[in-house]
Amino acid sequence: MQDRENNKQKDLILVVDDQANNLNVISSVLGKDYAISIANNGFNALKILDRVSPALILLDIMMPEMDGYEVCKRIKGNEKTKEIPIIFLTAKTDIEDIVKGFDHGAVDYITKPFNVKEVRVRVKNHLEMYHAKKDLETNQKILRHQYDFQSLLTEIANNFNKAGLKKIDQEVFSALKSIGMFFGVDRCWINLFTSDGRKYSNSHEWFSDNSKSHIQRLQDVECSKSAWLCSEIKNRQIVAFSSLDELPDEAKDAREEFEKTGTSSACLFPLIHDKVRIGFVGMSTNRESRVWEESELKMMSLVVKSLAELFNRQRIEEKLLKAERKSTAMAMVVTANHELRQPIMIVQGNVELLKIKLAQCKDIDYMKYISKIEESLEKMGSILNKMKSIEEVELKSYTEEIEMIKLDD
Repeated sequence: MQDRENNKQKDLILVVDDQANNLNVISSVLGKDYAISIANNGFNALKILDRVSPALILLDIMMPEMDGYEVCKRIKGNEKTKEIPIIFLTAKTDIEDIVKGFDHGAVDYITKPFNVKEVRVRVKNHLEMYHAKKDLETNQKILRHQYDFQSLLTEIANNFNKAGLKKIDQEVFSALKSIGMFFGVDRCWINLFTSDGRKYSNSHEWFSDNSKSHIQRLQDVECSKSAWLCSEIKNRQIVAFSSLDELPDEAKDAREEFEKTGTSSACLFPLIHDKVRIGFVGMSTNRESRVWEESELKMMSLVVKSLAELFNRQRIEEKLLKAERKSTAMAMVVTANHELRQPIMIVQGNVELLKIKLAQCKDIDYMKYISKIEESLEKMGSILNKMKSIEEVELKSYTEEIEMIKLDD
């Protein structure tokens, strides 16, 4: 009630009575604190309920053509109006008549002639109960929505944790679909910045039957073409709008891009891990504008955080895989170096023995061939020494790279 008073919103009360004097009395008593709508018969009351939804109905029982019991029955039988509380106005005080009113769905009754204080107190009490019930239903709906989202977030996080390097993209696509369907949007996507932060590309997207893919068109987009938007994202700001008209004048380039994609409303979240700006995640509607609730933005921020962790893990695993491949190649080089040196040493030893034998024979022609063999062995030895130097440099680089990956992690 306090919030409604602060916002100067008056509850609407529908008063139904075939006597003009009773309508005037009720309007006079309640008109200062509430908005009043009147109907002089049941048919007119039902017509009014087709157009408006009052917070309370004061309903006379004794009316011609359609009495209050029948009107009450129809109101309670209508999905749109069945939750509106009804207080009967009656000159009847018999227990049977009162019970009949309750059986038809009334919450209370006020006897005629009216007691002003009683009317005000009963109306005030039932309106407070009505709004308390509405608030409870709203809170339950919010809690149920948050619980469902928490379950979804847990499922997404578990899938991310179990995903190997080859299945990360698949899990990201699956997560975008689940998020898009949960929030009822038309498109959900991820744009990733290049390492220098000057461009971005649409890396992943999900879109509903009411939208279409933009992933091929949005590749290597210059950030300068969406300067305002990229600036907001890089400054870690969430960008949310329910209409393109809400975007500031300096966002003209972003507005034009959203118009190309048929976007009515959208919210975009910076994708950041530690202090590294990875990109941004967005979801949008095409069919109709949508107001983004603060609770929804907070929930989506949790998904974005999980995505940032996943992309960071992907980056580290790709570096480790690259380092492992380099390590394997290095191991092959070391093995080849070692295995080549052994036969070379044997050949060198045999050449020395051969030189001694040929020296005794004093055969100069054979000595020329021996010299060529020695030159070849010397070149091979030089190559192996260079390979060893490269091994040492690569080993140092590999060690430093592994240490950097550990620091990043």
